Amino acid sequence: NAERLAKGLREAGYEVASVNTNMVLVKVPPERISGIKAHLEKKDVLILPRPLLRLVTHLDVDAAGIDRARL
Repeated sequence: NAERLAKGLREAGYEVASVNTNMVLVKVPPERISGIKAHLEKKDVLILPRPLLRLVTHLDVDAAGIDRARL
């Protein structure tokens, strides 16, 4: 799922800094941080917005959940 999330982030134009077992580090341009937070909140995904964002997948989140949360 982390790889699937990273792929979606790259397709959306984000720079993925690293992908580990269930974790993705993505670089977010400062001008996009507040928009990402608002977008994800509408999809019931909560984040602490930062320029280097750590996104962690969970074993109870399936591929459809990853796709739903895409940026």
